[in-house]
Amino acid sequence: GILRDEQGHWICCFTRRIGSCSSLEAELWGLCDGLHIAIQKGVFKLCICFDAQATIDLINYTHDLSSHNFYGLFCDYRCLMTQLQERHLSHVFREANQRRILWLN
Repeated sequence: GILRDEQGHWICCFTRRIGSCSSLEAELWGLCDGLHIAIQKGVFKLCICFDAQATIDLINYTHDLSSHNFYGLFCDYRCLMTQLQERHLSHVFREANQRRILWLN
């Protein structure tokens, strides 16, 4: 994941080794890790972008998720989100969600 300021400038990036998993699980781990890092850095207003609309739909799902495979991640996410002053989830197409790395010589 990548954390950027409101102008889109890089703050930090992060990774997690999770092994083989679904794209939904990877997105949820990235969300939880990103929220932890943002809160640790004192960032409490976030716009969170996903390139998977299905992830946003599931996160916004208000019914009981206790039988879902990733229930623990949902609990973590919801707890972390209560610590934010402002939050917005949005969908971006995969091409817009990639960060290009430029090497300068």
